[in-house]
Amino acid sequence: MADKSLWDSFIPKAKVIGSFAKHCKDHKKERAELIKFVEHMVEDLKEGKEDIDITERYQFRVRKLSVVPASKTRDVEYTLNKNGHDEYCFVCEEPFPHFSKEDVYPCRVCTRAFHKKCVELLNDSECSQFDKETMDRRHTNSGWSCYKCANLSHLLTDKETSTLFEIFDEIDINGDSYISQEEFVNYKNKTVHMASTDSGKQQIVLQFKKIDTDKDGRINWWEFLSHEARSFLAKRPTDELLDMLTEKEIVHAKAVFSHMDDDGDGLVTHTKALTAYRNWYKRLDVTDSSTLNLHADVAAQMVMEHDKKNKGTVTWVEFLTGQALYIVCGRPNL
Repeated sequence: MADKSLWDSFIPKAKVIGSFAKHCKDHKKERAELIKFVEHMVEDLKEGKEDIDITERYQFRVRKLSVVPASKTRDVEYTLNKNGHDEYCFVCEEPFPHFSKEDVYPCRVCTRAFHKKCVELLNDSECSQFDKETMDRRHTNSGWSCYKCANLSHLLTDKETSTLFEIFDEIDINGDSYISQEEFVNYKNKTVHMASTDSGKQQIVLQFKKIDTDKDGRINWWEFLSHEARSFLAKRPTDELLDMLTEKEIVHAKAVFSHMDDDGDGLVTHTKALTAYRNWYKRLDVTDSSTLNLHADVAAQMVMEHDKKNKGTVTWVEFLTGQALYIVCGRPNL
């Protein structure tokens, strides 16, 4: 009989496939195959059939990633606005009246949605003040992450979270629950000895300002957590990072890939990526064309780093696999 723990670890993977496959148009065959596949999994678990090769199942899942349609951004936004969030507020569990756009505060990562007043009443230990202040971004291009998704500690083990608590307390010398710039510089000087030179100290100060997302001159726990959790997540296996991605994140990633793959052949080259990024950056208020081209070239090179076999092209699966860490680490509101 297949090991139940292995089955339990794989079933969520199949659910991920099914959740975004339901948005695919003209993919009845793939959806029927998926349903049959899940049914066989359940039968194997109940009847005690021979062991199943988990590697084979994972390869099945990777193949199913290609089922996501090459929709343009407009089509993706329509799908998510129609079916992308729950009918009830996650906090009070009351329904949204007439689904008024102004009354609903959906998360850009998960399907949760909220009343603004419900989130504002949450205590700071559950929802950061910054997550409350950024709620009005929910219908902008950047979107808004709910306090559950913005809290990367949910992706960490208890030991990892405990380690971060200990480090935070060690830096916070005066115990006021905030890290000042002086405390941060002193800690970095003690651990990595960077503050011994002027250039080293400048780097530390720049890092401090990067972590201080609300720009109040100090680092709170939520800011510290969002920054430091990335180092733990960067050590996770690729398949584990892929499993963390939500339906919305996968659909949005596909929209980005499709925009670069302008001829629809399923491959992105350096030229395609460079053209796409140049077009995106032209929308910004940048008068220096050399600066724009430099940033576009760097971004295109980062995309091509996912070409591990040096083919000169990047597939959808390679792109998503390479972007998984960046997508997960980009959940906190900035």
